[in-house]
Amino acid sequence: MYFTSNHATSSDYGPRSQERMSYSLFINAAVLLLFALISWRYWRFTLAPSLHPEFPKELPYWIPGHARAFFRDSNDLLSRARRHFNDTEEPIALTAFGMTFYVVTQAKHSAEVYKNKDTLSFEDFVQGLMRTNGNKESVVKIMYSALPTNKLGFPNPLGESLGVLAQKMHAHQLHPGSQLALLQQQVHSRIDYLLRLETLDKMCTYAGSRSADHIELPLYQWCSDYFIRLGQHVYFGETLDQIDPTLPDAFLVFDEVIWKMLYQYPDFLSHDMSRARAQVIISLKKYFEIPQSQRISGTAWLITAMEDEMRALGVDNDNLAVLVFHLYFA
Repeated sequence: MYFTSNHATSSDYGPRSQERMSYSLFINAAVLLLFALISWRYWRFTLAPSLHPEFPKELPYWIPGHARAFFRDSNDLLSRARRHFNDTEEPIALTAFGMTFYVVTQAKHSAEVYKNKDTLSFEDFVQGLMRTNGNKESVVKIMYSALPTNKLGFPNPLGESLGVLAQKMHAHQLHPGSQLALLQQQVHSRIDYLLRLETLDKMCTYAGSRSADHIELPLYQWCSDYFIRLGQHVYFGETLDQIDPTLPDAFLVFDEVIWKMLYQYPDFLSHDMSRARAQVIISLKKYFEIPQSQRISGTAWLITAMEDEMRALGVDNDNLAVLVFHLYFA
């Protein structure tokens, strides 16, 4: 006689059975997570944009975003974003490190961005750069605190901060008048000097070949070098060049990797940028340590006027050099 039982034996709940249950739970969890990820991506980059066509389109990504591509080559990432949208000229967006960047490529859109002071703040961006490049918090506060309307120096009828007035002072320098005429005269004189064959032979150490009546130069490097030297001379005269003749070369290195500063790359990934930046700032500090009366003539009104305004607020040479550094690379 045989007896049957519906009760499971202890062996049914052995290691193999538990292993199968764990594997099944893992598969179910993985499928659930994958479904959630696909649903999120469909919502984020397909459905939501169709419901809000007024917002810039965003370059699709899988979590954690475009951080790796951004670190590898941010310019290539921006180019890839444009190609993804068929080289659109409309603003586009991309996400990296949890932040959304908006890319503007048309001049008319850039103008709209600068005019839009209600929802976009250029001052916050500038203050962030000041902190990143070494300005003390007290100096940031001083530069963006309202000043009296009857202060000495550059007129301030609206009682604005020096950070805001600096933009107006730059516009004043470039406004038709005696200051602009003097600037144009210096530009013409310097262009004539920089384009002489003997000057090119002396300054362009990167020339491919040269002789008494010709010189061969890499166009991109020469154009970059040319405009850096021209701008430095027009604004700072001969003094800064005498302090550090290699300054244009250092700035050219900095300019090639300036995006590491703008996107606040960590120090261990941006030694090339930080070394070049430090050289420029140190040279500017040496420049401002020289009394104005002892500097060689040719300094633009803007540099002297901004120095006077900042010194009147108690800004020391270290912070003054960092502040003017932003004008140098702008």
